[in-house]
Formats: sequence, structure tokens, C-alpha cells
Amino acid sequence: MSAQAYESFYEKLADNYDFCYGPLTNHWGNAILKVLDLQPDSRVADVGAGSGLISQYIYKKIGLLNPVLAVEPCRKLLDIAVQKDGVTAMLCTAYEYFTSNVALEYKNVIMSGVVHHFDNMLEIFQMMYKIPKVHCVVIGYGNMPTLLWEDVRKKWVMPWEMIEQNFVQAGFKVKRTDEQYTLRINKMQWYDTIRKRIYSTLDDYTDEEIEAGIKELEDTRFKNFETLETQDTLSVLSAKN
Repeated sequence: MSAQAYESFYEKLADNYDFCYGPLTNHWGNAILKVLDLQPDSRVADVGAGSGLISQYIYKKIGLLNPVLAVEPCRKLLDIAVQKDGVTAMLCTAYEYFTSNVALEYKNVIMSGVVHHFDNMLEIFQMMYKIPKVHCVVIGYGNMPTLLWEDVRKKWVMPWEMIEQNFVQAGFKVKRTDEQYTLRINKMQWYDTIRKRIYSTLDDYTDEEIEAGIKELEDTRFKNFETLETQDTLSVLSAKN
């Protein structure tokens, strides 16, 4: 996804970002904290931070003394992020951030569900490698979220092998683990989340196609349920120089 397409998609999602991603925040945040060894005086940058949900979660969970730096190119999302406790902001792309002197101040880097949007991934990782003793944690779905219909699931691509290869090529030592978690969500809330295009993959579908997909779910897998429960897998990649 180009920088322009990224910003356009998230501009549309911004007002509903917390509604869509709020139910996932503690699962993703806890998976990050299993890998990233943070102390109260740690300095953390959240690159591709969205509305700052995970930034705030980690700030509060660890009791950080310094706010988490939310790095985000979408101004509308960043305006929401800076209203959260423990979040400060930098409006720029990942590449712009890692080519700035500011990046040298943050040894702990989080990238949640964003790396697959980088169209210059290797360059970004190479710039990050120049930060002494940096530890980057990348997190995203290890497989397609199970609460979507078949056509979307067929199109889902998360290029984990390419991400790992780019880290290694940049010089990092890389370790990847999978974390399973149980997601429980009200069915009607989930349908609204789909309509709001929680995933960029859904932006390829018209409103009519979205409604047809929801109908497929309602007529088959979810027909007799009010609350949905599923086991999803997160992949967590730890990269150190």
C-alpha cells in the first residue's frame, strides 16, 4: 500500500478506529510485552501507532515515566492519539522517523499490524539498525482472522517470510513466535466493525459486497450465536542488532 493509499484508508477509518481495534488492544499489548523487556524508565516508540491504543496500553501497563512516542503519518489518527494518557506524537512516515535524530532516543520500537504497508521495508530496517542496541517488536496476524467470510480469507496475505528476510538482510538477529488468544465479541458489534472496514483488505469491497459477506456469515457460521468466540493467532517477531 502506497503512503497516499495508507493515509486515505486510515483517514476514513479514524473516527471508528478505537471502536474497531479496542477489543483487540489488550491481547496485542500483552503479546508485545512478553517479548519487549520494558522498565519504567524505558523509552518506547510506536511506529504506525494509529490512534495510540497500544501506546497508551503499554504506558499504563508498565507505568512508564516517559510517554510513548506515537509515530503516524495520518494526521487525523494522530490528533486522536495525543488525547490519550501517556502518548506524545510525531507526524511522519516510518522512513522519515528512522532518518531523523529523534529515532536515536528510542531503543524500544513497536510496529503493530503496519509493516506490510511499508513499500520501502528494507530501507526502513536498515535505518533502524543504526540505532545502538535497538529492539524492535513486530506483531500481526499469523493467519487470517477467522471471523470473516471465505472470499476475504482467500485474499489475505501477511508476508512474514519477506519481513523476516528484510530484517536479516538489514543485519538484525530475528526470532519469531506465535501467540494464541481467544477473542469474544458481540456479533452485531462485529458486523458493525466489518462495515467500518477494520482491515485494509476490506477496502477493496463495495458496501453491497460487505453486506453480502455479512449475510453469508449470518446464514451459516454465526446463525445461532449472539456472542462470537474464536481462537486467533498473532505472530510476534523480535529483532535486535
